[in-house]
Amino acid sequence: MNENNLLSDFIDLSSPSIVFSHNNRLNGLFINAPQRMLEEDIRNLENNYYSHRLFCPSEISIVLDIDANSGIFPIYFASLGKSIHVLTVETRQNLFINLKETIEKSSLSNISCFQSLDEALSVARDLCHERRKYIDLVKMGRASFDLELLKQITQEFEIGHLCGEFIGHDTTALDVYRLSAGSANSFFWQNLTKENQLSGYGNKDIEVSIVVPVYNVEKYLPKCIESLVNQTIKSKEILLVDDGSTDSSGCIADEWSKTYLEIRVIHQQNAGCAAARSKGLSEARGRFVGFVDSDDWVDAEMFEKLFEAAVTNNAEVAQCGFRKVYEDSNVIEPFHEEAGFKGPPYSSKVIDDALDIMPSMPSIWRRIYSTEFLKGNGIDFLHTLPRFDDLPFQFEVFMHTNKMVSIPGIFYNYRLGRMGQDVAARDERLYVHFDIFKHLREKIAIKPRIEFERQLKKVEIATHEWALSNIEDRLKRKYQIMAAKDLFNNRLMISRIRILKDAMKESKIKGAKIFVALILSLIMPKK
Repeated sequence: MNENNLLSDFIDLSSPSIVFSHNNRLNGLFINAPQRMLEEDIRNLENNYYSHRLFCPSEISIVLDIDANSGIFPIYFASLGKSIHVLTVETRQNLFINLKETIEKSSLSNISCFQSLDEALSVARDLCHERRKYIDLVKMGRASFDLELLKQITQEFEIGHLCGEFIGHDTTALDVYRLSAGSANSFFWQNLTKENQLSGYGNKDIEVSIVVPVYNVEKYLPKCIESLVNQTIKSKEILLVDDGSTDSSGCIADEWSKTYLEIRVIHQQNAGCAAARSKGLSEARGRFVGFVDSDDWVDAEMFEKLFEAAVTNNAEVAQCGFRKVYEDSNVIEPFHEEAGFKGPPYSSKVIDDALDIMPSMPSIWRRIYSTEFLKGNGIDFLHTLPRFDDLPFQFEVFMHTNKMVSIPGIFYNYRLGRMGQDVAARDERLYVHFDIFKHLREKIAIKPRIEFERQLKKVEIATHEWALSNIEDRLKRKYQIMAAKDLFNNRLMISRIRILKDAMKESKIKGAKIFVALILSLIMPKK
């Protein structure tokens, strides 16, 4: 057997599988390394420990491996072709000697082994001499990981894929994320402290896009914008979408944009809040996007804290608590739900399945969302809805998210009691709820899951209870009958008995209006 072929003989690039025999032999080649270390390195390659993006041999020219361990990683890439230059660094004396011996026996001429990182970087510079300073692949192991070292490499070189392991808490993890995103096309780190991954793509300078739908809020808009330009997050854009305001709101937005370059103003004919939010989302260039109502304001740390929580937990959604601020009485009520989230008190809590929080109050403005996650799942605002577009948006997010994190801080200030707010509606405008739930049932039908439908029914019950507590008396009976028919007749998988039990449970908390309506619809003769 030709040892020059080495790992390429027993690794399928599309799905790497390494044939390992006892006595540290790989296809007849003796790997001079501790057997446990060798087995771990092979397992890491097989299980895409550093991401599937490693296996693109036609795109690789220079590989820098810091912490060679058993040597499997650099030997594997050197075996892919003589045009690939592999520079491997092993500072531990015994492993360095073992690696040199293995390389010499392999007859691979395109792999160089160093004990000094400075020497390896010097060679890398020479290899990059005839093109820009670009290294296709950099891997950094836990033994040599150092934030200053990472900063040095990412500041000097552009990198195709950056990966490795590190030990560190949130601050370190956020630094690793930002350094990686600033220089690498893609990156994938194993955070050994939190036992999770840190991954993403580069070439995006904006961390968070903040979308603000604006319509006739001249009294409140300056305070909102001021709170956004004062955010501590390093890189942001503020998208003010003027939805055809008839007061001075559009002019106020334009004036602020002249002073602050991170502000972009979009003017459109009046089409409603959903269309304004959707327009902002389509224009967003950030890794994450958040939505702030133009009559609200946020604390200075909000988006920095949410961004940190999202990226260090590899979450698609991050949320914080909020304050209900009543304009007419100056009463402030802090609110922070943690039901369904796992984690110690006063710390970030993670949820892998948002099923339990689906019935929670619509509050899309206290979160940030991965832009890629939203667009990849086709989650947008329903333009046909004149109000309450946040309800279906939130439910769809909860349907699709695989990981969400909640931080303990309360950073969003939610104004209540202002004239013209959707939550102040008391008339036929509340009938829009039936269109919302029809839309969500159609979404669930695409991805059928009885648990989703049951949670949707809970949302319907809670929403109708709220509406019946607020709607004008002249419309109450009609709304009650419509709600009962909608709950019972428009079902996919859930039984009427289940709906009735959930309604009874909800009624104990918020009243008996829907429960009574459901009972009456069962016993009254059909017409």
